[in-house]
Amino acid sequence: MKISLNWLQDYFDKKLPDPEKLLQALCMHVFEVEGEEKIGNDIVFDIKVLPDRAGYDLSHFGLAYEVGAITHIPLKKERDLTVNVGAHPVPKVVVEDSKLCRRYMARYVEGIGKAETPKIIKERLVAIGQRSINSVVDLANYTMFDVGQPLHAFDADKVKGGITVRKAKEEEKITTLDNKEVVLTPEVLVIADEEGPLAVAGIKGGKRAEVDSNTKRIILESATFDPVLIRRTANKLGIKTDASKRFENNIPPAGAYLGMIHFSKRLEDVFGGSISFSSIADIYPVVAEDRDIKVTLDFIREKLGAEISEKDVIEILGSLYLKSRVEGGELSITIPAWRQDLSLPEDIVEEIGRLYGYEKIKPILPPKIKGDMPINKNFYYTNKIRTILANQGFSEIYTSSFDKTGDLEVLYPVASDKNFLRTELSKSTQEALEFNLRNADLLGLDQIKLFEIGKVFKKGIESSALVVGIANTKTVKTKVNDLIRETREALIKELGADVQTVCTIDDSGGHLMFNNEQIGTINVIDGVMEINLDKLIDSLPLPQTSLGLASGSPSVTYKPFSKYPFIVRDIAFFVPSVIPVETGIQTILDSLSPLEKKLLVKDPILFDEFKKPARPGEAGGDDKISYAFRLVFQSFEKTLTDDEVNKIMEKVNAVVTARGWQVR
Repeated sequence: MKISLNWLQDYFDKKLPDPEKLLQALCMHVFEVEGEEKIGNDIVFDIKVLPDRAGYDLSHFGLAYEVGAITHIPLKKERDLTVNVGAHPVPKVVVEDSKLCRRYMARYVEGIGKAETPKIIKERLVAIGQRSINSVVDLANYTMFDVGQPLHAFDADKVKGGITVRKAKEEEKITTLDNKEVVLTPEVLVIADEEGPLAVAGIKGGKRAEVDSNTKRIILESATFDPVLIRRTANKLGIKTDASKRFENNIPPAGAYLGMIHFSKRLEDVFGGSISFSSIADIYPVVAEDRDIKVTLDFIREKLGAEISEKDVIEILGSLYLKSRVEGGELSITIPAWRQDLSLPEDIVEEIGRLYGYEKIKPILPPKIKGDMPINKNFYYTNKIRTILANQGFSEIYTSSFDKTGDLEVLYPVASDKNFLRTELSKSTQEALEFNLRNADLLGLDQIKLFEIGKVFKKGIESSALVVGIANTKTVKTKVNDLIRETREALIKELGADVQTVCTIDDSGGHLMFNNEQIGTINVIDGVMEINLDKLIDSLPLPQTSLGLASGSPSVTYKPFSKYPFIVRDIAFFVPSVIPVETGIQTILDSLSPLEKKLLVKDPILFDEFKKPARPGEAGGDDKISYAFRLVFQSFEKTLTDDEVNKIMEKVNAVVTARGWQVR
């Protein structure tokens, strides 16, 4: 939220503290200030307003309210906002669903002429990043940024009949003010007349009733809409506006009246005595009323950890215009309807604490716990499983909790293939195995061993699961189903679990059983085993000691990896059988320049060897051995080309041949 310091000063007779002190006070007591910029003779703050206070603080009035409470500078008395009300009929308004439109106010304004937006209003709008359009629209925008209430004006002569707030009809269309045609659905709320939609409620006005230079009469609109509906509609249509942002954050219905009278008064200021107003049509079925919260001083002190006096509490609440009185040892605090964020005694404590100053609260060490700390069974065994699997060479992975299919659909998916909460871990683990297997040469591995512990959501029930997966390169001859069985048995043994393994007839898979209940499924053909971790842990005894869990961290050196693709090349050559493999590796390395060595991910990897007896009468008469090496090249600066790597390999071949070794 951009805040103009000159604009903010209008709320106070007394001069505000200098900008740096004011920013520090805001940061300490209510908001994070993300930026400060000098624009002309003004200073603009960029304030990060969080959702809990956005209902009233996305405005200069809201910030003035906070500044007054923090600095103890009283707000200026509000000027008279009455306007010239004529004998005009009020607009006819129908609201079809009061849950979606909580309040709708409208009035006619006659006698709109040609008038320039006042210079000070233009300057302030520009300072906070807004552009001037015309006097009516500028005053509506200015009022929204002033008091936080979005407003709209329709050209009354373009509106046919009365106004109806209703759901859109299937395939109904509207052309918005920015000339975009939008196809609507019944999930969208619209402001309509007899001919169709005039605006998308709470989000964007329509072109058909746009105010322009020829407008003589207008209908002022000030309303409050359901925040969930506005958020859904804005996301569905892909239209985000300053108005929708405020409605999404549940602005109070009381703000509709505040916005209407401020907007009306500013129109009168600009157009003078030439205009007159009708009375206000106000559809307000469920009136939001002030409410009381009761809290004791002891409760406040206990929650804050500070011996704050009753006098200080009452003064702090008074600075927030929260009336309080002592009744039977309790504070009874009246909360105005527009402070919708205050509903619990803890909310009152938070308000007192932030204005009292958290820096004044002295830290106190918690009392020492007597006896042994209770051991969390789930935490103990989850970490023990991690340790067991890590010791067996497994790496832990974390995959997305969302999937393309499932039992629970996500309201706002982050991607088209992540519409549901996952029902299993096996699928994502299988994908991770395949991905890492394709990069096994780069990783210098001949076997990929992964596990994940995470939440799954099956048939609407959330549970924890453990998945273990293994994938082999062609160099490993042991079948993954045998490796999975070994892992399964080793895990059960080290946990000391009283669990039986029941396999199918062909031994391609099976189940883990405890007390005749299935707690896991093993799919050994794909090299993946998934277990219901909650049920497995339930079957284990209560831990008697925290000893045995991994403590500390191993000595590991981390280094950056390259974002560029790697290239693999193999070379195989015969050498006399007395030549060790290390000599072959060193010969390859010696053939490379220092720059070329930097392109090697690691030393040449031996992936195959076999001996070849000398043939009778063959020159030399010695047995020979073939070494096959894999070289992985990768640059940190660019994508290597085949030509670059081929030239390196030609040098390697030449050096090997020069030693009298036969390249295969």
